[in-house]
Amino acid sequence: MSQSELAERSAFQMILRAAEAIRGRFDKTLKAYGLTEPQFNVLRIVRGAGGQGVPAQEIGRRMITRVPDVTRLVARLEQKGLVVRERSEADRRMVLTRLTPRGRKLLLRLDQPVDESHRQQFAHMSKEDQNELIRLLKTLCES
Repeated sequence: MSQSELAERSAFQMILRAAEAIRGRFDKTLKAYGLTEPQFNVLRIVRGAGGQGVPAQEIGRRMITRVPDVTRLVARLEQKGLVVRERSEADRRMVLTRLTPRGRKLLLRLDQPVDESHRQQFAHMSKEDQNELIRLLKTLCES
C-alpha cells in the first residue's frame, strides 16, 4: 500500500471516529430533552423556515444526516406536540410543517445547552484551528 493510500485510509477513518465522538456527546445533550439528532435537525429546519412552514421534501433536502422517511419523523414530532402539519392555502396539494408553541419553547430551552455542548466539544481547539477544520471539511464535501 502506498503512502498516499495509507493517508487517505487514515483520513477517512479519523473523520468517521471524530463524527462518532461528536455525535455521541451531542446525542446525550438531546436525549435529556427527549429528542434524537434527526428530530432536533427537523425542528431546527422548521424553525429556520419561519411562520410560513416548510414541506417535507424541503426538510429532507436540508437534513444534515439523511433519513429514509422524513414523513414518519415529522409525524413523531407531531405526536409529541412539537410541530403541526397543515395544507398550504396557496397549493392544497402541499403540506407544510410549522412549529407549535411547545416546539418553539423546547428549542429556546435547547439553544443554550446545544451551544454549550458545541463549545465543550471544540474547547481544546483554537479558533484558527476550528476555522481551518471548517475549510478542510468544506473542501472534502465539495469533492
